[in-house]
Amino acid sequence: KNLCDSALWLEQGTIKDHGAPDQVVARYLAALTLRRDPYLSEKNPNVLKSTANSADALNSADVLMMDFVVRTLPNADDRWGNGDATVLGIQLLDEAGRDPENLYHGAMLTVRVSVRFNRSVAQPIIGIIMRNRLGEEISGTNTSVENFELPMAKADQIYTVDFHLQLPVLQPGNYCFTPAVSNGTHLDFVVCDLVENAMSLTLKERETVYGYMKMSCRIELKHVTSSIPGPAEKEIGGS
Repeated sequence: KNLCDSALWLEQGTIKDHGAPDQVVARYLAALTLRRDPYLSEKNPNVLKSTANSADALNSADVLMMDFVVRTLPNADDRWGNGDATVLGIQLLDEAGRDPENLYHGAMLTVRVSVRFNRSVAQPIIGIIMRNRLGEEISGTNTSVENFELPMAKADQIYTVDFHLQLPVLQPGNYCFTPAVSNGTHLDFVVCDLVENAMSLTLKERETVYGYMKMSCRIELKHVTSSIPGPAEKEIGGS
């Protein structure tokens, strides 16, 4: 995705897909999810169809009672998963709990993700991935990686998770967050729903950054040699 203008997916000598790298990679990963659960197509024949309209099935009265539930997905370059859960929305909040008007690298940020479970999920995981404008993964985390165990989810339940982050001092520019919900652990999981580049943000500059990000650095001056006259200075001094 970082290096190519087009991608070709070959499987056993047959062309499965060809086109924009983001789309081909997303379809390939979705196919891997199907292979991990051989009975998935029997349980859910429409597994790879977009779930963009599934939020409409929510009981609006229940949702309105929970102001913290995010119901907005600003963008969806692609989405895939087995359909056991649906990402309802994603939101960015500043330290005061408001939509950030200006966001600077190194700032504190809350990424809020709401998920609706369509079926029971034994080991739910909710996570986010941050990418730069080239589609490169800058960082990511999820509830399993952070050792925050979510309770077993029942059908029709909604979970909202806040990720409180301090952004690294990144090169100013455009970035995207991809939210996802899975079932399992961070080492062994099946994707229920993943929304590619659902939320974009623009980071402004407070410090000079060389490369992708600024490293945390402490500088010490350890030693300065004494001034020793060079050969020419000795000769002049002796005349």
